[in-house]
Amino acid sequence: MSFPRYESYKDSGVEWLREVPNGWGIKRIKHLFEIKKRISGAEGYEVLSITQQGIKIKDIESGDGQLSMDYSKYQFVEIGDFAMNHMDLLTGYVDISRVFGVTSPDYRVFSVRDDEVCFDRYYLYLFQMGYRNKIFYAFGQGSSQLGRWRFPTEQFNGFEFPSPSIQEQKQIAAFLDRETAKIGALIAEQQRLIELLKEKRQAVISHAVTKGLTPNAQMKDSGIEWLGEVPRHWRVGKCGFYISILSGFAFPSTGFSDDDADTKLLRGINVGVSRLKWDETVYWKRLPNDGLDIYAMQIGDIVLGMDRPLISEVSVLQRLRI
Repeated sequence: MSFPRYESYKDSGVEWLREVPNGWGIKRIKHLFEIKKRISGAEGYEVLSITQQGIKIKDIESGDGQLSMDYSKYQFVEIGDFAMNHMDLLTGYVDISRVFGVTSPDYRVFSVRDDEVCFDRYYLYLFQMGYRNKIFYAFGQGSSQLGRWRFPTEQFNGFEFPSPSIQEQKQIAAFLDRETAKIGALIAEQQRLIELLKEKRQAVISHAVTKGLTPNAQMKDSGIEWLGEVPRHWRVGKCGFYISILSGFAFPSTGFSDDDADTKLLRGINVGVSRLKWDETVYWKRLPNDGLDIYAMQIGDIVLGMDRPLISEVSVLQRLRI
C-alpha cells in the first residue's frame, strides 16, 4: 500500500522515528499521559488480563493460568484507561480497556492528560507498534533470556512520540481502523479457505489409501470398524506382517552436543507434518562399540513421533522400516 507524501518533512531528532511531516510536533509520553496507581483494596471486581489480543476478562473460577491469592491488592482500570504489560517487552502488550476492573499492580495503567491534544486511538496504534516492531525493546532493561525485559518508568516517561494536530490524529486513527478491519476480514477469509483445503486434502488422501483409485471397483468388508469396505482384491493384515518396527533409544539430554562433527540426533521437535524439521539440531558423540548402529536412520525409513512424559530424556523416536 502506498501513501501520499506530505509537501515537506523535517528531522524529528528521534532516532527510531527519523523524519516526520513539517507541522508535526514531538512530545514525551509524560506530557501526553498520566500514570495511575489506584489499589482497589477489595475483592469482587472483574480481573483483567493484558494479552496480545488485547485486554480480556480473566476467568478466575476455572483455575487456569496464574492466579493471585489476594485480588484486593490489584489496581483499578477504568474504561478508557491504557493498561500495559511493561514487564515483558517481548510477549507483553498494551490496550485501551473497554471494561471497568482490576489488573496486576505490576502492570502500568495510564490515561490521556488532555483529550483536546491527544486522541487515544491514534496513540494506541503507536504503543502497539512499539511492541510489534520491538521499538520499545531498545529502551528496556532486565533479562530477556528470562522473559523479563521491562520498560522502566523513567524510560517510559521520556520516550518520544510524534504529535500531529488532534484533527490529523483522528483522521489517521479512522483510516487505520478502516484499513485494518479490511485486512482482518481478508485474513479470516484466507484462514477459512486454508482449513477447507486442509480438509479436502485429508479427504483425498484418506479415500485414495483406503478405497483405491478405481471408482467402480467391487468392495468387501474389511472386518475393521474404522476402515469399513476396501476393494475386493486388496489384502488386509496387521502392520507387523508388512513392516518391521524399531523403538528409539532414550538419549539423556545432558549428553547433547552442538558440534556438527558428532552424530545428528532426531528428536520429537524435529518431526513435523509430512516432513522432518532441523531448526533445533543437537548432536551426540559416538563411542566405539556403543551399540547404537541399529538406531541409525536410513533413507526411506518412516518416522513416527512419540510424546514422552520425562523432560530429562529425549527419544530418537520410533522408526518403522518398510
